[in-house]
Amino acid sequence: MKNKYTNTLSRAVTIAATVLALSSCGTNAPKQDTPAFKKPLTAFDYFDMGAEQYNRWEQTEQLMPLLLAEKLFAKSLAMQPDNINIQQAHYDTLMWASFWKNDYSEQEVEAAFNALNPLIRQDVSPPAKISYARLSGDASADTLIPILFRAIQQQPRNAHTWKELSEQYAEKEHDWMAVAAAEHAVKYALDDPENNQRLAYAINGVIESRACNFEQKPLLKRSAYYGAKAAAADKENADTAGLVGLQYLRLGLHPLAHKFAAQAYSLEQDAWNGSLLIDTYLNLNKYQEAAELAQTLLSNGLKYAEPYRDFALYKASTGHWDEASLEYRELVKKDPENIYYNLIANWLQSISNDTPLPLMLENVQLNNDWEELLYNYLTAEKAPATTPVDQAKDVCELADAHFYTAMRFWRDGDKAKTQQHLKLARKQGATWFQEHFWAGVLLKALPM
Repeated sequence: MKNKYTNTLSRAVTIAATVLALSSCGTNAPKQDTPAFKKPLTAFDYFDMGAEQYNRWEQTEQLMPLLLAEKLFAKSLAMQPDNINIQQAHYDTLMWASFWKNDYSEQEVEAAFNALNPLIRQDVSPPAKISYARLSGDASADTLIPILFRAIQQQPRNAHTWKELSEQYAEKEHDWMAVAAAEHAVKYALDDPENNQRLAYAINGVIESRACNFEQKPLLKRSAYYGAKAAAADKENADTAGLVGLQYLRLGLHPLAHKFAAQAYSLEQDAWNGSLLIDTYLNLNKYQEAAELAQTLLSNGLKYAEPYRDFALYKASTGHWDEASLEYRELVKKDPENIYYNLIANWLQSISNDTPLPLMLENVQLNNDWEELLYNYLTAEKAPATTPVDQAKDVCELADAHFYTAMRFWRDGDKAKTQQHLKLARKQGATWFQEHFWAGVLLKALPM
């Protein structure tokens, strides 16, 4: 931390010397030595000496020069209490000294803070941030939130403190409180990329607390907006670009999703960014690119959720249903009780063998009422009059419902209704669901 001073202080030093020259006609009087007087140190002398010690602390990181700088600035301030440069130098140094001392007093710092010129007070760190900085590495959010509230009382317009408060609320999963605090951070520093990123993530916390992310379009748009602002200001932040790509993917804005996902992956080639980029490829029907990137991730030792899904989708998109079925069976092996994996694997096998749809579901685990509903609908010998579509509660369940209703019509030989429900599954906008991806492939490549 370097203090900013607006002017180099200048001063005129005058030394008055009186020389008594005794002269008289015809006499040689001896010269008298003038007593030497030491000039008192001024406020600016103490200021310069304090700045010198402060610079020495910055270079050596030893505590003693910092403590000495604070004492020298204090003497300067006592002589020039209204000088704003001296006020700020003393307060900043006192803050650092208090942070490093074991016996620091927040009250002493608060007194110095309250004595600051209001123009300075709004820009410096509030006294409570000493306690926050000391504790933030280990303390819980429950401990830190009251400290941040105290800091906000001391300095209500400190954007950085509001951002930290948002982070602590997010830690406690108080999602709406995190959003409210982040909104204050953006309000007081509109163009700060960190504040915009925090607000985008805080809104995403609310989105992900909901049952069906894809229904939260107003929140998705807000998160994407603030994330895009942060990404424009900080083009090297892979996390921000990835978040924006994710929100555009959830919104169904696939070209924009691909743009930001590609940016995130170019900055940080990890499994998360790679899998996000793959999903944007799949939504753009670029199955070969998705499969090639999946192979690259695996070759680089990066593990992500469903590489065999991506290989199977690519094979199916080119009409190689037997190879698609084999690839997808590898996914079933990894999670043999997953009803969704088993259902899709059965459909691929049916297409590959050109045989009626088998339903080998003896080993699946039904985890909730929705999975039980799908299981009963698909295994009933005669198709029930009520389909899963009639019982779906949101667009996520509707995406499932239309896809598996299409599967049932395929099983019963009604290809027209199969196609109808695949289109409806695709339209629900659950752009991260494998049913959404498979609906796209089946509509394009399945013989109807």
